[in-house]
Amino acid sequence: NNFDECIDLCLSAAEMFKEIKRMHHPEQVVQLHEVATQFLSKGLDVSIVKRPVYES
Repeated sequence: NNFDECIDLCLSAAEMFKEIKRMHHPEQVVQLHEVATQFLSKGLDVSIVKRPVYES
């Protein structure tokens, strides 16, 4: 019967679904890879950057 907690869980799930939808753009991944390859061919160090993982 904790409605505030239920609302928080639903909002959290909605944000996760938005993030998953935002990440699913394969054409942008290909474009990014091409840009990174161009930088690398010019001698620029291109490294993978990941989002920090936050523990809840």
